[in-house]
Amino acid sequence: MSNVPIILVIDDEIQIRRLLQLTLEPTGYRMKYAATGSEGIVMAGSERPDLIILDLGLPDMDGLSVLEKGPRVGNNSRYHPFCAQYRRRYYRLSECRRG
Repeated sequence: MSNVPIILVIDDEIQIRRLLQLTLEPTGYRMKYAATGSEGIVMAGSERPDLIILDLGLPDMDGLSVLEKGPRVGNNSRYHPFCAQYRRRYYRLSECRRG
């Protein structure tokens, strides 16, 4: 088992995924990608990433739904979003937090 941090990118835009790949892979991160919220939820449960970069405007569900439906593994599954924009509407951090 590797100690290389895993980053899961849940985004339907190939340009964003490619930019993050070109930026983060050379620094030593192992990248995983999902193009839909449903796929991202499954991958978050199976891959157990150290960080999830989540688009809030996905084709099958919005990112807030991904946060709500995402896997919970004891107290280790906590999300701390720091900035989110969805169709020109900004969500406050408290709206994105999971209990």
